Amino acid sequence: MHVFKFLLIFYGLNSVLAQTYNGHKSINTVQPNEENVTEQTDHSTRLENELTRTNQLLNSLYTEYASSQELLHSLSKDYVLTKQNLAALTIQHIDTEKRLSALEDDHSSTKQILKRTKTELDNTTEELVKVKRALEHEKERYRQSRIIPPTETAVVTSQSAVSGVAFFATMNAHPEHLGIHQIVEFPTTITNEGNAWDSRTSTFKAPRAGLYYFSASIMSHLGD
Repeated sequence: MHVFKFLLIFYGLNSVLAQTYNGHKSINTVQPNEENVTEQTDHSTRLENELTRTNQLLNSLYTEYASSQELLHSLSKDYVLTKQNLAALTIQHIDTEKRLSALEDDHSSTKQILKRTKTELDNTTEELVKVKRALEHEKERYRQSRIIPPTETAVVTSQSAVSGVAFFATMNAHPEHLGIHQIVEFPTTITNEGNAWDSRTSTFKAPRAGLYYFSASIMSHLGD
């Protein structure tokens, strides 16, 4: 805009100088004396020189104006490109915010899952402690049940003491998939007072009539 103003000013100055120069030429025709001619010639020369400098300045301003136009065109392209890049960056920023929000939601969900898992693990630990105590209690009961009670001495009418009958036998293997009415074998004999226990057949044959006490401890796994 400022370049246009300068151009208008210098074009107007050029027009004024041209009119002045033409006016002096007309005066020369009216008063052709030697002194006036010399003065008019010097004045015309100065005006021509001024006009030449003015034209040079106008050409320089026009060149600067053309350069300014090219620079403005280049800046306009850069502005459009920058605006497009800014729009692309804005879209990327929105996508990044969405992804960040999704990650925060996933983190919150994972945190809740870990909290529930920890609670369940604590409950499971408490249950395992209870099961361990129950197993220790059952183990103690099993150990106590394997203790053979003292045999009662039979009282007879005669003064002679009757020998007692007692046996204690254990397994040496873990039988699996037992059938109905199948004999459970106890082949290892620890005690066999009175020889009423047959370890080959795992059977007991009472040597005489009376009251006998039997105790056995057997543990099976689930599904056996």
